[in-house]
Amino acid sequence: MLYVTSGLAVGKVSATADTGACGSVICELDETSFGFAVGFGLEGPLNDS
Repeated sequence: MLYVTSGLAVGKVSATADTGACGSVICELDETSFGFAVGFGLEGPLNDS
C-alpha cells in the first residue's frame, strides 16, 4: 500500500556561539520555528500469514 502524509512541523532552535578571539563576543539564538512536512511511503506484510 502506498501512502502520503503531511502536517505542521514545529521545532525549538537554541544556539550559543563565542566568536571572540581577543575578548568575548557571544551570539545567542533561542526561537521556535514553524514549517510544513510532507512524506510518502510504501507498506506491506512481512510474511503471508
